[in-house]
Parts: sequence; C-alpha cells; structure tokens
Amino acid sequence: MNPRVSIIINCFSRRQYVMDALRSAQEQLDPGIEYEIILIKNFHDHDIDSFAEDHGIINIFTTEVETGKWFEIAARNAKGDYIFFILISLL
Repeated sequence: MNPRVSIIINCFSRRQYVMDALRSAQEQLDPGIEYEIILIKNFHDHDIDSFAEDHGIINIFTTEVETGKWFEIAARNAKGDYIFFILISLL
C-alpha cells in the first residue's frame, strides 16, 4: 500500500496564484499516489471555490491572522502520512 500524501496550499490574500498552485499540485502527482489537497485561505472566491469542490479539494476558510494557526488548522484536517506545505505569501 502506498503512503497517502497531503498537500496543503496556504493562501493569504493572493487570489491570482491559487488556480495555478492547485493545477500544478494535481499535475505533478503520480497517478499511483493516493493524495489529498487542502486549500486554506482568508477569502471566498466563486471560481476557486467551485474548482475546489469539483476536484475534491478540501477548501478551508479562516479569519485567523497568525500564519502558524493556519498550518495548525490545515494539518488537523490532513489525513496523509506525509504533509507538504505550499505557501502563497503576501510578498
């Protein structure tokens, strides 16, 4: 049995990069790997939210301001044996 991988995409106010990050994560994974993608963000966006729903992406909205809390929230939802974080920052 292959290990399960959790990919957490942490996006703070950077809508323009989210779709690229989601597609990139999906495209780079070997089809034989069991994985989940968790998106955590501080905004709602119809297109992004619809894409996430259509592709089985766990979509978490938070008003938390501390980045460390974001990682904690997302990691609590992760079911993978390995967790990878992708940070889309303010810069």
